[in-house]
Amino acid sequence: MNELTIKVGTRIRTLRKERGYTQEQLAFEANMHPAQIGHIERGVQSPTIDTLEKIIKALNVSIQEFFNFDNVSLNNENALNLFLNTLSNEELNDISTILIILKKWKYNN
Repeated sequence: MNELTIKVGTRIRTLRKERGYTQEQLAFEANMHPAQIGHIERGVQSPTIDTLEKIIKALNVSIQEFFNFDNVSLNNENALNLFLNTLSNEELNDISTILIILKKWKYNN
């Protein structure tokens, strides 16, 4: 994930939530599949210019307002939290188990 892709995804999520839209509602307004919105918000997928234009119109913001990242700061911790918030409880438990195993391995070596 590159930084701009993550910032764009974060910006979409922020604006979507400010408007009280679910991913499904935004997808409907933008004539897209809800999974694609989720992928873009998480930074897994970079939107094309055409896709971004549909999302910006659906969010009813100007291009200038959308790309105003002055108030959008993203560091590694924020990116990690953004990713973790997309996971199911089962996936979070799996990650927790992996971390416990890695911690034990680290201290035994």
